[in-house]
Amino acid sequence: MNEAPSRDASVVAAIDDEQQVTISSSYSLGMAAGSLFLPGGRREAGEDAAACARRELREEAGVTSRSARGHLWTATP
Repeated sequence: MNEAPSRDASVVAAIDDEQQVTISSSYSLGMAAGSLFLPGGRREAGEDAAACARRELREEAGVTSRSARGHLWTATP
């Protein structure tokens, strides 16, 4: 039996040493074209929320985090 894909996701509010927030933008066509958003996405199998957040930050914004401080909030749909 195949396991259903995870609906869990992470979103990152990454703040650098100069207090700048990392955001991404959408270049796709449609309603979200030109939108700004925080990096984030669905978790991969076996991935915890923090690992997902780091991966999405790297994939969507090209940023690698030195440390993770702050709050981790999770919700299950």
